[in-house]
Amino acid sequence: MHAWFAAFVDTRYSVVVPIIGVQGFQWAIDNDKWQARVDSIKPLFEEARIDSGKSEIDAEVVKKVWDKIAPGMASQFDAPYSVPLIAPRPLLLLNGADDPRCPVLGLQEPASKAAEAYEKAGSADKFKVTCNLLSFHRSFEATHELSLVKTYEDEIFCKYCNELGLILPPSRINCR
Repeated sequence: MHAWFAAFVDTRYSVVVPIIGVQGFQWAIDNDKWQARVDSIKPLFEEARIDSGKSEIDAEVVKKVWDKIAPGMASQFDAPYSVPLIAPRPLLLLNGADDPRCPVLGLQEPASKAAEAYEKAGSADKFKVTCNLLSFHRSFEATHELSLVKTYEDEIFCKYCNELGLILPPSRINCR
């Protein structure tokens, strides 16, 4: 996820692959899908709940925390607005189909807006979304290692990496 945040503000990132997913923070709040993300850093949200005088963490507490610790994360810097700004640089979004922290339904708007931006920039072939059966968060937590060989065998992604002269680690990526 950090790759997308860094890349939309820093054009030195020539290829972007956020492998743990992309999250629409406001989408999660609006669609009551914030619990898994909140549970990953629960003490912070518990303190905010206590400060707000609430008996449980709710969407209002979540929004207030995001606004306090990362102003704009659930608004102007959220995925639907920031991901399209990466165009025309190659972007491969990898999301787990069942990742509760980055629900795939929350990826629809950012992916749609990014596709439009890439099309407008004449570089639609440099944008791809892959949702596979792994939940990347669970995979990293369980094994601290993730084999993305099958996912990365995408010829378009490899083509642009090669054109940019990027050397891809053979243990993780197989580009023919």
